[in-house]
Amino acid sequence: MEFGWISIFGASIVAMMMLPKVIYLIMHGSTEYKYKDNFLAFLKHFGRISCIVLMWLPLFMEEFGFVSTAAFIAYMVINASLLTAYLISWKHYIKEESFVWKMAIAILAMGIFLISGLLLQHKALIIAAIIYGIGMIKITYKNEKLVRAEDQAV
Repeated sequence: MEFGWISIFGASIVAMMMLPKVIYLIMHGSTEYKYKDNFLAFLKHFGRISCIVLMWLPLFMEEFGFVSTAAFIAYMVINASLLTAYLISWKHYIKEESFVWKMAIAILAMGIFLISGLLLQHKALIIAAIIYGIGMIKITYKNEKLVRAEDQAV
C-alpha cells in the first residue's frame, strides 16, 4: 500500500498534534524553559521539525507506504490510540500545568513519530523521532528538576 509523494494520514496526524499547542499558546502565551542547554534545544527543534516534515513527505525513501494491509491497520489503530492519549494529556496540561502531563505529551509525541517511522519503514523518521525524544524528554526532565530545586530553595 503506497501513498505516492504525500501522506494525507501523516499530515492529518501532524495537524491534530499541533492543534492543542496552538490553543495553549493562545491561552497562555509562549513558555520559557528555565533549564538552558543549546545542544539539547537543537536536538529537540531539529528532531521535531524533521518529524513533522517526514510524517507526510517521503524524503529519503524510494516508496512511501506499508509492506502489508496489516501494517497499515496497525499504523491507524496504534496512532489513533496514541493520538487520543496525546490529546487527553494536552487537555489536562492546559487545565493544570504539571510535570506528569508535560512528560506524557513528550513521550506520546515521540511514540507517534517512532511508531509511524517503524511501520512505514522510514529510517529517517525513526532517527528523527529518537533525536526529538532525547532532546524533548531530557529538557522536560531537567527543567522540572531545576524548578523543584528553586522552589525548595525559597
